[in-house]
Formats: sequence, structure tokens, C-alpha cells
Amino acid sequence: MGPQEHLWGILDPICIVFLFMIFAYFILLEAYVGWTIGKKILGMRVVDGTGNKIGLSKSLVRNLHVNKFNRLLHCQGNQKVTG
Repeated sequence: MGPQEHLWGILDPICIVFLFMIFAYFILLEAYVGWTIGKKILGMRVVDGTGNKIGLSKSLVRNLHVNKFNRLLHCQGNQKVTG
């Protein structure tokens, strides 16, 4: 199957479902439980300034910012260093 015969990238329905599941995992667990599996293993929690769970809206904002920062690091890490 060539590129012309397949819907590539974010528009692929399977990709959309998979991305939704990934975002939902992080957003919902951090909002209502306060940790993800990796954070629990490392003994970390996501809390607000008073030590309470952050809730859905703060978790959504937090994860959108974290993912933007990770993309920035990933792009910078792939740059070729010459000299």
C-alpha cells in the first residue's frame, strides 16, 4: 500500500483514537488520582499549591504545556551539531 492509498498522519482514524487514549490516560489519572503509573513507581504526585489533586481543567492545561515542552526538546535533540 503506497502513500497515495493510505490516509497518513494525524488524520488516520486509528491514530486519532490512539492519541485520544494517550491524552485521556495522563489527563484523567493526574486529575483524579494524582499520579500515573510511572510517577507512582518514582514516588511522585501531581498536586496544586495546597497539596490537593489538581482536577480536570488544571490537568488538561498542564498536559498540553508538558507535551509542547517535550516536542520542543525532541526537535532540539534531533539537530545536528557540527564544528
